[in-house]
Amino acid sequence: MLEQIKFRIIHVSSEEVGYAGSELERHGPTVNGWKSSKNAGVAYPMEVILQLESRSRLGHMQLLTHQYLIPETIELYIGESITEKNEAMNNQMESLDKIKFILLGHVQTSTNLNTGFKVRELKSVSMECSGTFMKILLYQNHANKYNPYNQVSLVAINVLGEKLDEENEMSRSMSRISFQETTQSDRDRNLFSPYDDLAFTMYVDNEVQELIKKMDLKKQEAVLDERFDFASKLKATIEHLRKAGEVLAKYQLEKQIAAAREDFQRAKEKKIQMDSYRENLYKSFRIKELLEPNGRLAENDIPGKINGLGGGVLGNNGTMGMTRSLTDLPPPTVSTVSTPESTTSERFSSSLLTTPDTDKRQESGYYSNDEPKFPPALYVKKRKPTDRIERELREEKREMAQPACPRPSNLSERAKRYAALPVAVFGEAIVEKIFSKNFAVKEEGLKNLQKALSDYKRGDKNNPPTKILRSAIILLQRTIKDTIFSVFNLTIQVLIYLLDDFSKKHRLAASEMSQGLERMVPELLSKSGDSALGKNKIAIDCILRLQACQHIRNLHVLSVHLTKPFDTPVHPRLAQSKAEMVEHLLTTYGISTEKNIGMTPRDYVEFGVSAFNQPSESVRRVAERILVNLYHNHQRLVRQHLPLEEDISPKNIQHRQLFLQFDKIDMERGDGASAFSAIMKDSKCINPMASSVYIPKM
Repeated sequence: MLEQIKFRIIHVSSEEVGYAGSELERHGPTVNGWKSSKNAGVAYPMEVILQLESRSRLGHMQLLTHQYLIPETIELYIGESITEKNEAMNNQMESLDKIKFILLGHVQTSTNLNTGFKVRELKSVSMECSGTFMKILLYQNHANKYNPYNQVSLVAINVLGEKLDEENEMSRSMSRISFQETTQSDRDRNLFSPYDDLAFTMYVDNEVQELIKKMDLKKQEAVLDERFDFASKLKATIEHLRKAGEVLAKYQLEKQIAAAREDFQRAKEKKIQMDSYRENLYKSFRIKELLEPNGRLAENDIPGKINGLGGGVLGNNGTMGMTRSLTDLPPPTVSTVSTPESTTSERFSSSLLTTPDTDKRQESGYYSNDEPKFPPALYVKKRKPTDRIERELREEKREMAQPACPRPSNLSERAKRYAALPVAVFGEAIVEKIFSKNFAVKEEGLKNLQKALSDYKRGDKNNPPTKILRSAIILLQRTIKDTIFSVFNLTIQVLIYLLDDFSKKHRLAASEMSQGLERMVPELLSKSGDSALGKNKIAIDCILRLQACQHIRNLHVLSVHLTKPFDTPVHPRLAQSKAEMVEHLLTTYGISTEKNIGMTPRDYVEFGVSAFNQPSESVRRVAERILVNLYHNHQRLVRQHLPLEEDISPKNIQHRQLFLQFDKIDMERGDGASAFSAIMKDSKCINPMASSVYIPKM
């Protein structure tokens, strides 16, 4: 994976005051970027030279252009020092002749006319080259009414690659060079971290950026340690932190604008608002506990306990600015707007970007990497600070009254017919959310469903508990098939609550419980063989937890499904999961003589034999343990369901090893010969194979 390569600007052709070339060395919401000086058109093309932190092999580069100070063409060069040693270049022009540059290629930019000069264009380039220096040439600007001085600008540069060993002379060759402009959709997602992308580093608060990167590393460690509940919490927290980071970045810009306009009272208010928002954000999401600075915390591994998600981040003192729900934060400012002039561009759209009107007087200050006019919305008649505070509080109350998630689409006619019962019981709003294609809306619908179940009180004649159970099962049967891990995990939590706590609280009939289980168990068994280890583990834990409940175990639905033999070869992961659950069933709950409950010796033996003949070795090992366990008390039954030793090929190693273990048990009991003779004597009148068991040809 490519890493971000740091660099410094050693030369620019010209620069305007306040927009020096050194601005390109850092990323962040408050970065001004570089801008050429006014009326410098005679000096085109403009030249910007970078010196990389060390000699590197470059794989990707991103250039974020200005919204209206746009060069027509940008050329990229890779350079290397021609001195005997790779000496560090200083910023003096005399040193530039010691660098040899090779042209990589060029990219064309859009005029930005059809967007009203309100968005920025992100140019992404894939390359393969090595060097220590880079040169960027910016040609004549696109003419527009907002650029009377013919200036060009770059807001940010992002260089990605890997550092090379400077002492390895073989790596100094620049013979392999490739260059190709790409789009965000074409790029390989594993090429570099999304947290090194300009879409992240330029629009998220810097402190939040560092926290997100630490949490991402913690999430990777949790996955390696198989702490999947903890990893799920970290993933959800990262998503919400990113949205909150964009809000903090907006507050930071507003604070700087107020300071630039010498409105120090508003700047102070924004600072207090930022500090309160940040403090309550960290407390609400338990950032310190999730980072685990003092070692592993047991509470982080409790499934489903994710603080702060879906709720508002409200301070104890009701601080202004903290009434906004994290799920109501503005969306990321990246949009994919393509133009005829540049169909491969990625654009950054923001309400903070402005186009100055040159016919009006200029104001001091800057806004979102730009110095001229503020948005018209900010040009209001000055009021007293108290009036402004009251106005902002009223606006934030209106925002809080809006739904936290986007309004889901209406149900189709087919969906309405399928979910007619849930709609009548829980209402169309919850069902619409659960049927939504947006996973965040679907999660909210599941949370609302669980709340409706927990708030339900017996006595409603129109909606008795049995009707509630049937309706919830219909909805959960749909969401359990969802590919999103967070939706599946939440579905399992609601299912366990429904079949355990809710059923015991309202004393549901055994027949209703059996019908609900019959609809859900096949889906759970299917998910126990899922290729995603997180879903696999959660499905197995859910089945075993339900089996541990006395009132569910007495229904014998789970045991019948679990001990049903394999008719044909199945996927190894599914077969192994099912065999391990049957082994747990045998060792924990033992054997029953009651028929048709899936726990008789014959049920276990038939399943064990079918699992023993599966092609996967890991499944056969589990089946072997089951058969050996059963053989201690049911020798005759086990041998009846296995082929005779004389009929087994010498090459069939697994059967030979199994019979050796049987003989060893017989010898320890002291009656091995007599037991075996009795079985051989009755073998002609006893069918040695169960008709429902899959046995491959020997």
